[in-house]
Amino acid sequence: MGIIYIFVVVCEIVFVKCQIPSDNFLFGTTGSNVVWFLNGTKEWTDSNKKPTSTGINFTQNFQGLHGTSYFHARNYLVFSYAGTKSIFLSDITSKRNVYSYIGTSSSVGHVAVDWLSGNVYWCDGTFGWIGMLPLPASVERASINDKFKVVVDKYLDIPAGIAVEPSHQWIFWTDIGKQPKIERSSLEGKERNVLVLHGLILPVSITVDTTNNRIYWTDPIRGTIESCDFYGNNRKVLRTDINAQYYGIEVYKNFVFVSETSKNEMLVFSDTDGRQVSDPYGPGVKVLSIGYYTNENQVVNNAACATKGCEHICIIGSDSAATCTCQDGYTLQTNGLQCAAETQVLERSIVFVNNSKICALPITYINIYQHLKILPDCDVGGVSSGAITHIAINVAEDAIYFTVDTIIYRQQFYQTASSIYTASSQITGLTFDWVTNIFYWTISESNMIYKGSISGTTQTILNPEAVISLKKPTYITISPLESVIFAVTGENSKQIEIVNLSNSSSNSLQNTALTNPKWLIYNRQKDRLYWTDVRKIGSISSSGTGLKFITIDGIENLHGIGVYKDYLLWLQSSGSSTKMHVDELNSADLTYSFVMDDLSSPSMFVFYDKNIQPHGNVPCVKDNGGCQQICVVHGYFEKCDCHLGYQLQADEKSCISETLDTTSFLTIDKLSNRLYKVYNSTEIYSVDTGVISPTDVTVNYKTDSIIWIESSSGNSIKSIKMDGTSETTITSESSAITSVDVDASTSNIYYTTPDSIKVL
Repeated sequence: MGIIYIFVVVCEIVFVKCQIPSDNFLFGTTGSNVVWFLNGTKEWTDSNKKPTSTGINFTQNFQGLHGTSYFHARNYLVFSYAGTKSIFLSDITSKRNVYSYIGTSSSVGHVAVDWLSGNVYWCDGTFGWIGMLPLPASVERASINDKFKVVVDKYLDIPAGIAVEPSHQWIFWTDIGKQPKIERSSLEGKERNVLVLHGLILPVSITVDTTNNRIYWTDPIRGTIESCDFYGNNRKVLRTDINAQYYGIEVYKNFVFVSETSKNEMLVFSDTDGRQVSDPYGPGVKVLSIGYYTNENQVVNNAACATKGCEHICIIGSDSAATCTCQDGYTLQTNGLQCAAETQVLERSIVFVNNSKICALPITYINIYQHLKILPDCDVGGVSSGAITHIAINVAEDAIYFTVDTIIYRQQFYQTASSIYTASSQITGLTFDWVTNIFYWTISESNMIYKGSISGTTQTILNPEAVISLKKPTYITISPLESVIFAVTGENSKQIEIVNLSNSSSNSLQNTALTNPKWLIYNRQKDRLYWTDVRKIGSISSSGTGLKFITIDGIENLHGIGVYKDYLLWLQSSGSSTKMHVDELNSADLTYSFVMDDLSSPSMFVFYDKNIQPHGNVPCVKDNGGCQQICVVHGYFEKCDCHLGYQLQADEKSCISETLDTTSFLTIDKLSNRLYKVYNSTEIYSVDTGVISPTDVTVNYKTDSIIWIESSSGNSIKSIKMDGTSETTITSESSAITSVDVDASTSNIYYTTPDSIKVL
């Protein structure tokens, strides 16, 4: 593939001069196409001399430079580029810039460079993985690449910040998803450990202090800069300011540099006591990710990869020896150096039905199509004639199941399809339970859902059974771990029903706002059922709450639909043209689409990824791992934990809070919406009540009661005994209650509203 250069010649007029400093300088991204450079960084830190700024416009057509790092030995600056969904690098000596990798999501996060092995790592928030790629020896030898290696893709939600410490063979990253945390693994994504679990809300950036063996991170919601050692111990708050929005972070010697995005300032603090070393500097733009370009932070003390001769990727292991590995889709050869492309093997892919054929494209094609042409692989499967009407996949066996009229077929990838069952009438729905290896299907001339499994020497479905009677069920899909099936039912009046397989019972999940729902698909991670309908896409939780619709303009026909990680995809046709539409569910970006011009008649699709069909033994997948509050995967094993203020009990699953006494004081944490009791020994415990949104709190020591304003329940005042019993509502107001206190001599409760003071 050819080199794609992006020329860097434009200087932003809001900056002082148009020249990149030569060395020892701070730089950062701005979320646009401008990279910001600080001139006089050392003078700023050493003598508080006011620096100046340079802003370089790296591209003309795209916005969205986000994460940044550098590779001093090769004079590279490295960026994640949301605008072009790429990893892109700049040679500051030759002034040439190239795409190193194409195919990230627009929610690509921070990047980090392993300067010993010459590899770049990045976090991808929508794909939910950490990717890695070797950097070219020079930009002249670089070529645009759609191949890379996923090093971590299990038990991640929204990875954001990333840092590398190659001397210890570790990568560190932050996860800003449902359960924020900071983790560590080897350079190959093995030996995973959760380092920090509590006291995090949005840890967006992380960096490594290679001198003192510590990591630092920022949390703009909490307004904190914190650090701990490489094992998660000795945690310290370096700086806290509830009004600050600390974002990017970098360490150089005994300085901690931070970008502050609410005031658009650059700050520098001492790494020992958090004091501000120099006056804040306002660069005139909002700086996000930052780096400090210096060879002192990238000491080369192991050159094993330089002489190893790996064709694809070299990694220095825990024994300090160099080891070769390959990009995804390739196999390491017996000489331990070369990589051979795997043939007739699918990597993370979208598997399409194209009339009578089964075709595949890499899942990253949804972000590559603008830059690279990749032809679909239509040798994956299919039959010689007849239109395929339904499809299911068995990831563990690399097999697909599909229907043509009345016949169910089974086919190993790239092998010949074989008939495994013939129904009495046209099959109108098909799904596969990968936990029990049972098929479920519906037919046009029946009100039943049927089931069966492959058995016998003929490897066909023998003795199918009726599961449940519903009114004309079609378009079924299954959630195997919950043992439930979702089905469209009815003829003239449609509804969506949920079937409990454990007792063969059914309930209506959605029976309004439906015209002709089709192509049901359930996503367990989001606990949402999705479907297409006339000019809209619907979704709802498995409990029947949170109904949502996406309106589709025009008169196009909607076909298959699917959810992969945080992507919602669907097919939409008009005349002879079919487009794939893409919606990033965790992004505010608009939905985009592209024409499937290399497929004549794409009608539906499934995803192929070894991780999308977990069995019951996958950590924390089923019933929260049995944990009362938090289930966390340490390495590859589940472990229960508790929210701040609770203690894990001897059963290692349940959590309780300590009883309040007079040696503690109460406080409200408005970030977590909890009441906490703090002891003189600095021990913190949660007040274990139904409190959801407290706004003020006081104590009546005569009655041993906690009294607080609960704004979530109609502006009420509540109380509870210090032993956690007798929770009651004292009074409620139609308007807001703004404060509350107790007269210690009389136990009278005084409270205020916007226009009055009242007493109880």
